[in-house]
Amino acid sequence: MEYVRMFEDCGWEYLTEFDGYNYFRKPADKMQQKEEIFCDDISHLDMMNRIFIGRVIPLIVILCGLIWQLYISATDHSERGWLPVFIVLVIIYIITFLQFAVKYFAFRKKVK
Repeated sequence: MEYVRMFEDCGWEYLTEFDGYNYFRKPADKMQQKEEIFCDDISHLDMMNRIFIGRVIPLIVILCGLIWQLYISATDHSERGWLPVFIVLVIIYIITFLQFAVKYFAFRKKVK
């Protein structure tokens, strides 16, 4: 509750907690320029670490499954109809991971 009160004292309205994350909002007319809820780099990096562990690692597991299915589809001639779909999904996953990784490691290097 102290955590929620701290943000409420700064003008943020607590919405809910879902899947280990607390959600806040602030009316646009009370915003001062570009305002973020993370005011220091360490807490921002901590949030990015939680996202990496909770979201990116499971997506890597899914990507491995897609690659395995892509391999099976490529070697099994009866399953070739799904091959373009798997190729597109693998490309989307790789682009997403690379975008996150570049931003994550650049920010982590800046903080440390």
